[in-house]
Amino acid sequence: MPTETRSFLITKSDRSLKDKTGKVFTVPTGWENLPAGDASVTRKVKSLGPTWTVQEK
Repeated sequence: MPTETRSFLITKSDRSLKDKTGKVFTVPTGWENLPAGDASVTRKVKSLGPTWTVQEK
């Protein structure tokens, strides 16, 4: 289980992401991609522990 919050860039795969250096990471088992736009859900999820944020641009 990841222990730190990270930011990633989007890739063509739903289960892999790359960081700003280009290193590819696999999304942890049991983690889900939540759609953007619901601030209350985002706050709740981020309060529960480490999160990975995907930047589309």
